[in-house]
Amino acid sequence: MLVEENGSTAAALVEELLTFKTIDNPLYPDVARACVRHARPDLAERIIRSDERASTRARHVGATVKAILAEALGERDEATRLYTEAAERWQEYPFALERGLCLLGAGRVDEAAQILRSLGAEALLAAA
Repeated sequence: MLVEENGSTAAALVEELLTFKTIDNPLYPDVARACVRHARPDLAERIIRSDERASTRARHVGATVKAILAEALGERDEATRLYTEAAERWQEYPFALERGLCLLGAGRVDEAAQILRSLGAEALLAAA
């Protein structure tokens, strides 16, 4: 779904994944990015889990998806705030790539560049 060019096919794949209620939010923020890219923010919203029963990772994914959606809606100040919060969460539950992407979304380019370079993800930095 992340590389699927056909929006309908990508959306159908996300819909299918979202039907698995027994898996604690198996989706990562890249799925939300794909949903936004294919003009389906409604699907991205369904990824968000913030209740106390959700795993730590699921709540962090939810925080990141909220930032992605705010950015997609053009709410730059809110997106910056949410990306900053999400970046802090990803430091607490280490996922360096996602932390770097959130820092990038928050406009903290130097910090993001350091992380992304350490991961060999210069292409992501260049694309931003």
